[in-house]
Amino acid sequence: MSEKNYSFDVPFSCGALRVGSDNRKLCRRRKQLRNTLGRVFVVNKYTKEPCIHFGLFGVPDTARAANQIHLVQPGEKLFLYVHGVKHLYGVYRAAGRPFREIEPNRGPWIGRSADQRHGWYPFRIEVEPVHAYREPLSLGDIEKLDVELSEDVIRARSSVVYIREESTAKIELALDKKNENSVPLRACVEKYQSKSTPTFDVDLAKGSKEEKLTFTVQSEIQKLEAGMQALQAFYPIRAVTGRNVWIDILAQDSGKSYVVVELKDEELQESIWNQVFHYTWILRSRLGPGTKVRAIVVCRDAEPKLAQAYNEIKRQLKEPDFLKVYKYFLEPTEFGFRELFEP
Repeated sequence: MSEKNYSFDVPFSCGALRVGSDNRKLCRRRKQLRNTLGRVFVVNKYTKEPCIHFGLFGVPDTARAANQIHLVQPGEKLFLYVHGVKHLYGVYRAAGRPFREIEPNRGPWIGRSADQRHGWYPFRIEVEPVHAYREPLSLGDIEKLDVELSEDVIRARSSVVYIREESTAKIELALDKKNENSVPLRACVEKYQSKSTPTFDVDLAKGSKEEKLTFTVQSEIQKLEAGMQALQAFYPIRAVTGRNVWIDILAQDSGKSYVVVELKDEELQESIWNQVFHYTWILRSRLGPGTKVRAIVVCRDAEPKLAQAYNEIKRQLKEPDFLKVYKYFLEPTEFGFRELFEP
């Protein structure tokens, strides 16, 4: 970051609707917020200030980060989470489509070796303030809201994190309440003169062949199913082993079911069933009872016996007892079986 002094102390009218004791006003406010999904950009204390000053959010020069920012749509609500200090700022709105900057080393994130290491954050999007709240939410505040944004998700090192419509509304209402008596920040006061490439290209970004394949699949996802929408690439979840794992593409179908899309740029292995069913179980557990979750696997090829198993699974799924798993037990006076259930 350059040594420029960014000032956020001048009052800025954002038109925020304050939440008071009037329950009818609160109800109307919730209805206004309910249908807008959100995304959280993860930044640090050095990159945050230019984001707010210029109304420009950026991510590192990696295929993973490019995949995540590429899914941001105009009008979506955006937040900044400052890694390290664990503060979340908002609320901003995507003012256009993401783009790749031709000359990212011009700025605004320059002056630190970390900026250069991240390619000066070439994948960017212009934003505008909705309510530029001065007082942030702490990570503790966020976790009390029972939303899918948690310390585990932040530790997974995503650049952009998708959050559901209802979670976006909860976060915005919490910011609204916390800032009842605060003067808003002055945000987006200087337009940065961007020079965008004609196309959003990830071929030169750092990353594996599979990570770059992800970009093609999410861009063409409606060829899998009409009405399907990609929500986030490399969506972080916490496995039962305690380690972070990533869903290649989290999507939603036309019936509003969540879809775990797993990609394999190789011949499909039998372990895929354990992987996708584990992921769907984790996702359903995170998003709550009644959440509909299904899976799609995209691969280059599959061995014959796996293809046979796949078609048998599809035939038998209509039968509730087509597959059962039991653990046997041996006690001093008895031998028996217990069906395997969720831990």
